[in-house]
Amino acid sequence: MFDVVVTTPAGTYTSVGGIAYWQAPPWPCTVLEAAPDPAVVYDPALRTAILKTGLPWRIRESAVGIEMVLIPNGTFWMGCTISSDMTVCPSDELPNHWVTLTNVAHPVSETS
Repeated sequence: MFDVVVTTPAGTYTSVGGIAYWQAPPWPCTVLEAAPDPAVVYDPALRTAILKTGLPWRIRESAVGIEMVLIPNGTFWMGCTISSDMTVCPSDELPNHWVTLTNVAHPVSETS
């Protein structure tokens, strides 16, 4: 288990044990794509970071069919940014803020 620390202009919140990682998932899953699709992950540095983890990029959990993608360690902006055409951001995507991920899950086993 790992703690999650969220820092905003209003202060810092720590969720103790907010994320848990397993050696292999406790559920069956299928690897959909081992490597990131350049048509989806445009940034070559991000594709390289994903590949360096040694983990599959996209999997499907078998019981309910949820698809998941790997997000590598790093810092990124999360939330909506108003574009040049003044698109309105949905309230659940505000405020735009920095997120830092410091750990990734361990490799999963592919099943059919």
